[in-house]
Amino acid sequence: MERALLRKIKIYIEVSLPWYISIPVILFSILFPILFGCDTYESVGAILDGCFSFLAVLTFSNAYYIELQQNTAEIYNLLPIRRKTADILKRLLVRFLFLTCMTGVCFAGYTIKGLHVYVGQEAGTMFIQAFFSVVAVMFLFGSIGFLFVNLSGNMGVGIGTGIVVWMILTSISIVTEESGEEYAEEEAEEEKKEKIVYYVTDEQQQSQYINMFKAAGMDAVILTHNIDQPFISQLESKNEGVKFLRIDADLTDTLKDRTSKEAEKEMEEQTQAIAAIMKKALKNDKITVKVEKLKNKKVSSVITLSEESRRMQDMMKMYSMNGMDMGGFGAEGETLVLNASHPLVQYVVDHQDGENVEMICEQLYDLARIQHAPLAPEAMTAFIARSNDIMMILAK
Repeated sequence: MERALLRKIKIYIEVSLPWYISIPVILFSILFPILFGCDTYESVGAILDGCFSFLAVLTFSNAYYIELQQNTAEIYNLLPIRRKTADILKRLLVRFLFLTCMTGVCFAGYTIKGLHVYVGQEAGTMFIQAFFSVVAVMFLFGSIGFLFVNLSGNMGVGIGTGIVVWMILTSISIVTEESGEEYAEEEAEEEKKEKIVYYVTDEQQQSQYINMFKAAGMDAVILTHNIDQPFISQLESKNEGVKFLRIDADLTDTLKDRTSKEAEKEMEEQTQAIAAIMKKALKNDKITVKVEKLKNKKVSSVITLSEESRRMQDMMKMYSMNGMDMGGFGAEGETLVLNASHPLVQYVVDHQDGENVEMICEQLYDLARIQHAPLAPEAMTAFIARSNDIMMILAK
C-alpha cells in the first residue's frame, strides 16, 4: 500500500512538474543569489516578488492545459467533475509547494551570502515577512495565469494575457514604490527644515503680540516659569531643526501684508528716510529701524528682539544680581518696526520737517517699548509728560 501511495505521488509530481518547468526553476533559484546581490531581507523580498510572480504565471498556467498538450483531454473529460477539480487542485498545490520551496532556496542563498539587519530588527522576523510576501504575490499571479489560459483555451493567449497583467501590476507597484520613496525623501527634507515654535513668557506684557498672532490665526505656547528656559534649550539641543522663538523675537510673513516689488522699493526708501528722522529724534544712532506693511492696521509700532540677544540678556541679568553692570546690553539686537499702514507713520513720512514729528517719533518708540518690556523710571516719566502734551495739543 505504501508503494502504491508513493507511486501515485510520483505520478502526480511527474504530471504536475514536467522537466521543462522544474529544471529551469531550480537553476534559477540556485543561480539568482549568486549572480545578483542584495543587502537586506526587504530588498530580497522586493526583487523576488517580481521574479517568482512571473515564474508563477508560467508554472501555473498549464496545470489543466497539459492534458491538451499530451492528447489526453478527451479521456480526462470523461472523469467526474469533482474528480477533475480535485486533480487540478492537487496539481496546483504541488506546483505552489515547489515554487515555495524554491523561494526558500533563494532566501537561503542570500542568507549564506550575508544580509544586513538594521538595529532593532530581528533576522527571523524580517525573513518571515519577506518570504511570505513573496509567496502571497506568487500565488496571486499564478492563479491569474491559470485562469486566463483556461478561459481563453489557448496557451499563448492565456500566458500572454497573464504576462501583460503581471507587467501592468508590477509597473504600478514600482511607480507606487518610487512615489513612496519620493514622499519619504520629501518628508525627510521637511524634517530637516527648521521648525519654529513661538512662545509667550508674560501674557500681559506681550498682549499686543498675542493679539497680532490671534488675528493671523497663529499659535504660541505659554512658558511662564523659570524652568521653561532651560527646558526649551534642552529640547533644541536634542531635536535637530526645532527652534523656539519668543513671540516678540521677529515678525513672520504671516503678520505682514503682501506687497509688490514696487511697494517694497518704496518702503526701502521710506525706511531710510524714517530711520534718519527716528535716530535724530531719539538721539540714538545705533537704533535699527524697519518699515513693514502689517496686516493689523491698528498697530503703529513694535519692537523685536532677536532670540539670541534676549537669551544673552536673560543670562546677564542672572549675574547682575551680584553687581555686574548691565549697561550696553539693553538695546543690543532690538529692531523698531514701524507699520507703513498706520496713519501716524504716514504722517511722519509726509511731514518730515513738521513741528510735532519729533514728539510723534518719541511716542511711537515708547509705545513699542511698552509692549515689549517695562519702561525705566525716567523713560516712563518722559512718556507720561509727552502723552499729556499730546492731549493738550488735541484739546486746543
